[in-house]
Amino acid sequence: SLMRAFELDPGNATVSYSLADLFMTTRQMERARFYVARVNGAAASAQSLWLAARVEQRLGNRPGVTEWGQRLVREFPQSTEAELYRGGRFE
Repeated sequence: SLMRAFELDPGNATVSYSLADLFMTTRQMERARFYVARVNGAAASAQSLWLAARVEQRLGNRPGVTEWGQRLVREFPQSTEAELYRGGRFE
């Protein structure tokens, strides 16, 4: 149903975030990367930036982790997600 929702409204950030989260949970990391990047390009939140950093961490892409993590800390410095990033608590 999420894929159908995406087909109907590909600009919907909530749908893209939900798909990214689902694909991360099912370890389909490239697909998760695609959908979370869509969210962060349009309507980033602390949660979506943190998800992007975690996806990159699982993919072993250290520069990607740093890029998303720095953005998270810069844009949402007081968030729980920024604190998790600063502490290196990816799991």
